[in-house]
Amino acid sequence: MSEPKKKSEQSPVGEAPNATYAFAMAFFEELKRSGVEHVCVSPGSRSTPLAVAAARTSGLSVWSQLDERSSAFFALGLAKTTRRAVALVCTSGTALANYAPAVIEAHHAGVPLLVLSADRPPELRAWGAGQTIDQVKLFGAQVRYFAELPVPAAGREMLRYARTVACRAVGESTGTQPGPVHLNWPLREPLAPLVANGEHDWAEGDLTAERGRANGKPYVHYEAEEKRAAASQVEGLAASLSSVESGVIACGVMDDPGFAATVTRLASRLGWPVLVEPTSGLRSGPHTGEASIIAGSDLFLRDEAFAKAHRPDAVLRFGLTPVSKAFRLWLEANPPQRLVVVSSTRDWNEPSHLATDFIVADPTTFCEDLSLAIDAKGARSKKSNWQTQFEEADARTQQVLDARLGDDARLLEPRATRELCERLPRDTLLYVSNSMPVRDLDAFMPIRETRLRVLANRGANGIDGMVSSALGAAAAEQGHVCLLTGDLAFLYDIGGLLAAQRYNLRATIVVFNNDGGGIFSFLPVAAYGEAVRFEELFTTPHGVDLAAVAPLYGLDHTRVSNWSDYADAIEKSFVHPRVSVIEVPIDREANLEHFRDVVREIGEAVNQRGVDTQGEGV
Repeated sequence: MSEPKKKSEQSPVGEAPNATYAFAMAFFEELKRSGVEHVCVSPGSRSTPLAVAAARTSGLSVWSQLDERSSAFFALGLAKTTRRAVALVCTSGTALANYAPAVIEAHHAGVPLLVLSADRPPELRAWGAGQTIDQVKLFGAQVRYFAELPVPAAGREMLRYARTVACRAVGESTGTQPGPVHLNWPLREPLAPLVANGEHDWAEGDLTAERGRANGKPYVHYEAEEKRAAASQVEGLAASLSSVESGVIACGVMDDPGFAATVTRLASRLGWPVLVEPTSGLRSGPHTGEASIIAGSDLFLRDEAFAKAHRPDAVLRFGLTPVSKAFRLWLEANPPQRLVVVSSTRDWNEPSHLATDFIVADPTTFCEDLSLAIDAKGARSKKSNWQTQFEEADARTQQVLDARLGDDARLLEPRATRELCERLPRDTLLYVSNSMPVRDLDAFMPIRETRLRVLANRGANGIDGMVSSALGAAAAEQGHVCLLTGDLAFLYDIGGLLAAQRYNLRATIVVFNNDGGGIFSFLPVAAYGEAVRFEELFTTPHGVDLAAVAPLYGLDHTRVSNWSDYADAIEKSFVHPRVSVIEVPIDREANLEHFRDVVREIGEAVNQRGVDTQGEGV
């Protein structure tokens, strides 16, 4: 993979051609010192000083993207993968508005983005100047922090401010409530690096303002407060939850490498099953043999008899709202006496309105503290009949899936999803699109001992920007990256493929092509058919030949016709030097019937003798 060129280690502020460039160079140097590694730039005139300053800053990788919407999602993928803030640079006008979908996703998902928008100076605003809109607080409450920067001028105060506001932007973006920030830059001409007349000392003798702190440290050291639950609160939970047998731990979107070990240890102390979606990071890895990790709950909780017979007394929830509708309906039909939501941010991700406790704490630390509190009470690891019931239901679910999916020769989403997960190499980063793919993955991804890292844009749950997000991940990831997406999400962000060609990125893109929005076939509106112009207004068939799209961007394309082709295409993509698009044609109606048949058979399996549906135990 080729990367943007990095400059040598030397502060360029003192050699800046003019005051605007001195200000911008001090700012970007401070971003680098504060941990920023990547800047995504879209071309424009007003943003010239920002783009050039970023490119001249030692240690920053600059990625140039034609389209601002794609660039923003590319930055989102970079930020999620590296777990670091990524900067975005755009010109004035509607360019900034194109960042909105990714900024909204970053806001809801807690992803650190630094939006740096060039703007006209105050004297040109609201006077009909070209490419000028009101950019002040354009994103409203969707950003953690907004600042209207001053028009750059010479002076040590300006350079001190440039360095300070850079540190604050990173701190606001990565602190206790991570998310996007927006800095608006009013810039006057000259915008090009025109050398000012005469000799200038931009810092007026202040070497710290010019060069930054000694030893490459940030100008301002930012320390976020520790997010830890109060000891009394933890002790109270330990006392009440350790005596509950009919409890579950449910894990939604999480991307903390240390969480798996601590939550499985806690689950063993409580004797509770752990219901995990793939984006929790718990569906794969060596920890899967250390606790009751349940992969098939989205499928077996759809069975009314099992759901009624298993009413939880307590639920401990981590991460964003789980993708499974079956899980949500199960809780709403059987409200637990105690629903504890543990969140690393102040966002109330609990749409059922059943929570009894909302705790803002680092989930990994919380699990450690609660396990220690339970141990201090003399409680030992245990296994209950309740836990065994869930393990047995999950085992039978997986048996049905292995038998039923393996016997069907048709190309359908359940087997295609399951087989992809089984064939991906260790430590692959799997980026999954919203709509059906993320639900397919939740339902059909098996537990595996070898680790996969699974990412998804589950903040606002849109299908936009999926290609760009995955390619942003590929730009940062040394290992293999695979995107699982539907055809509409693929086509929606088709312009994002330019990055693959421009930067020679490597990735596998698996496209389930059902010629439209297959998810709508699962919704009640489908029953109304032509009365609501279902095909035209909802599934929206497009008829696009994806084989004709790939060559436009220099990509490899394979349209599979059977399972053998599919397996071969996946294996070959791992060694392919560029992006490989694997198209899997799906019959929408056959896929719907197949899914319903599988759910029915799972219901029959979990209701056979051995899995109690009367709530009495095995």
